[in-house]
Amino acid sequence: MSAPRLAGCLIVLLAACFALPSRAETITGKVVDETGKPMGWLTVAMALKNHCPRILNGGLENRHIDYFSTETDNAGRFSLPSPWSELEDYKLFVLHSVGFAQVSKSELESQNGVITFGRWARIEGMVKAKKGLSVSLQLREENDTAYSPRADFDCTTTVSGTGEVVFRHLPPGKATAYVHISWGKREDGSMGSYLHKESVNLVSGETVSLNLDVSGRTVIGKLTLPDDFEGAPNWGYCYVTCNPRMEEALDKSTKLSERLEEWKKESDEVLQNLLKTRPENINNETDEEVYKHLWTEWLKTDAGKRFSQHLTAFTSTYMRKSSENYWQSKFVSGRRTCVVSPDGTFRLEDIPVGDWELDIKLYEPPPPGPFCGQLGLLGSTSFRITVPDKQSDAPLDIGTLAIEKALPGEGLIAAGAEAPDFELKRLGVETEEMIKLSDYRGKTVILDFWATWCGPCINKMPELVKLHERIKDNPNVVLLGISIDQDERTLLNFLAKKPEMTWGQLRTAPNAPMVQQYGVFAIPAMVVVGADGKVVAVNPNLSALMRMIDE
Repeated sequence: MSAPRLAGCLIVLLAACFALPSRAETITGKVVDETGKPMGWLTVAMALKNHCPRILNGGLENRHIDYFSTETDNAGRFSLPSPWSELEDYKLFVLHSVGFAQVSKSELESQNGVITFGRWARIEGMVKAKKGLSVSLQLREENDTAYSPRADFDCTTTVSGTGEVVFRHLPPGKATAYVHISWGKREDGSMGSYLHKESVNLVSGETVSLNLDVSGRTVIGKLTLPDDFEGAPNWGYCYVTCNPRMEEALDKSTKLSERLEEWKKESDEVLQNLLKTRPENINNETDEEVYKHLWTEWLKTDAGKRFSQHLTAFTSTYMRKSSENYWQSKFVSGRRTCVVSPDGTFRLEDIPVGDWELDIKLYEPPPPGPFCGQLGLLGSTSFRITVPDKQSDAPLDIGTLAIEKALPGEGLIAAGAEAPDFELKRLGVETEEMIKLSDYRGKTVILDFWATWCGPCINKMPELVKLHERIKDNPNVVLLGISIDQDERTLLNFLAKKPEMTWGQLRTAPNAPMVQQYGVFAIPAMVVVGADGKVVAVNPNLSALMRMIDE
């Protein structure tokens, strides 16, 4: 069983084993200090599996975007509405310049809704770096997983003339600190390099010492595009990765890959043995309602309870290891990364003496609003450099590098291209029905690629409901949803709870040929096919799409 299939299986099993509330709940609580005194006018932010707030220097950034927040009243009380009825888990973060608290759903319930407000932790230290560079720290809790509710903590400061740095708003607990050096600004953020990671154990109200040497050589260069490149590039989505070419680095990378493969095989074996304990009548049941009833009743038995306990333990270990492996692979061998400035120039900091290889990739800009997945590749190049032993404060200028245009099919399908035909089963209908794109020749077809696990996709659904209401009586326009969920049962369960999604729903695998032919690397993604079978628009906003339909 492959890793994606294994992860998909876990999601299906968890959905079956743990019942979700049938109606939306309101989350209430009270924040007090260590003496029990109510704390008023504090920010309370919610994190979900698909909603991750960013906490910058102790405050909530863009507080009303993609997650939910409120404030405590003068008695320390707060009320936070659940975003949807299927709320399985969440984590709350209480924020103020003087202190911090965080609780999980289970902790809040066990504490009868009372949250005790504590103090931030601090990091002080010396950074051996060029004067005036901006240094930021991104923290990731050690017990976080890719599927657990969490927040991103960022703290920024500037290296003083004597090399001192102080980070004042850090959450207590064991975490990994990722150090980022910024060397410039642009409209959509800073330009810089992720350089180091350090394990830290932060304690409320206490200060931890952290000293770093980021005084390696600066490497600069400029990127250009081939003459046949279509349109002006958006260098904001071009990334430069600098990887060591030393034997030690290659050996570390090889050993990590071997460990990952071994871990995947062991996980697959454990899961397969666990699945063998399920009753065959449940596995073979095709009727959805009967299947739910059998699952619910079996989980009440001793065997079902043992299965649930073993599955919970396995899932916790699997998610934790997945997260660990992700960050290990990202920072293996001391690689450095940076983004590219609007004029195509780039700057890498702290490159030690030795042999390095630059890997440069230019991606498509993302669709409007939040999205899940990887952007389509527009072009790439690689280049080898050597940082000499001779010390110098001057940057190492490697000159101009040309981006090579990506091969066709490596990015989202473009307007004007012939839309590839496909044949998929329509879901939610009593009689099995196969849908082909070519069946709608002569009509405008709107293809919406999405998935139930994609938070931005779910947030976009109200817009699609409005769109469908507008076009449902138009015989010349068709809206089709194409889910890339791994498991059909999970998708059907979701659709059963969304009666407003009455447009045609299809499903295919995330790595299916048609997904690759359309170049869908990130979702939500929308492709509009004209009456002649050619793509007329890609990821249009709702107002532009309405105008297109009216015309």
